[in-house]
Amino acid sequence: MLGVVWDVMRESREQWLQTNQRAHSSLDAHRRILAALGAHDGDTARRAAADHIKSVGEGILRLIGGSKV
Repeated sequence: MLGVVWDVMRESREQWLQTNQRAHSSLDAHRRILAALGAHDGDTARRAAADHIKSVGEGILRLIGGSKV
């Protein structure tokens, strides 16, 4: 079961990152997380990571469901 979930996540991630805008957005999110970690600001890092995960999740749901979240 876990293998199936992993395959769906991998395919969705690859499709999600197909546009430059999405790829840049993801890279920017990772940079915000890294900057917060570098500043030893755990609260900001957690918020940035949560925001990124939420954004990617919503995008994947739109991608596989064809609807707006």
